[in-house]
Amino acid sequence: TATGKVQLLKTAILIGEVHCPTLLMEEGAKFQGVSDMGVTGWPEEAQRLPSNVRDMNVHRNKPVALIGREVDL
Repeated sequence: TATGKVQLLKTAILIGEVHCPTLLMEEGAKFQGVSDMGVTGWPEEAQRLPSNVRDMNVHRNKPVALIGREVDL
């Protein structure tokens, strides 16, 4: 769990869970597990999304934005 940014450098190998507001991975970094970046600010931000962005509720009912694709639910 981190309160700030987590950055995985190109030689990083992470197996497990990551709870943080921002997760960055360099090309070559390896991650197997679950990431939880929280959603406390997302519902308000979703109202300001461009028209080509659609909100979708998936995995644990957390809002996810899908850009540029049509999706049949």
